[in-house]
Amino acid sequence: VIISLIIGISLGLIAGFYRGRVDDIIMWFVNVIWSIPTLLMVIAITLALGKGFWQVFVAVGLTMWVEVARIVRGQVMAIRELEYVEASKVLAYSPFRIITKHILPNVIGPVIVISAANFAAAILIEAGDNVEASNAFSAAMVDKQKDAIEGKRLDVQLDWLNKQEQPTNEEI
Repeated sequence: VIISLIIGISLGLIAGFYRGRVDDIIMWFVNVIWSIPTLLMVIAITLALGKGFWQVFVAVGLTMWVEVARIVRGQVMAIRELEYVEASKVLAYSPFRIITKHILPNVIGPVIVISAANFAAAILIEAGDNVEASNAFSAAMVDKQKDAIEGKRLDVQLDWLNKQEQPTNEEI
């Protein structure tokens, strides 16, 4: 969750404060990442990083930042128009100071709420990603075809289809 907060808050602050072309590029990237199913992306990142305790945390963190970025961006766009932020611009404060001293403290409330929701989702995603092959049918399929998914084996065999019991004519 910490990884998602760092990435999401940073990109949301930049997109909401600077608007324009920067906002368009960041939000296009957010929409592309958001269009990929979270569990599928976690599995892909875990395969790329290797299987391990910390790799799953990194994979979950790299997939859950989009909600944070969108909420922070919306909050920043609303706060950016308030009088005290306009006064800071008139006083020629740097954008970094305006963002860190005036905008970021007012964005923390919604970020705490979304991080609590992300924490629960991260637990569920991590549990789904760490299912052992002996415990679930789908995990057994993925485990059996892991070499093919990683591109190490070209002859993909679906042995699990052959091992299932086929109904006989009398049962139908």
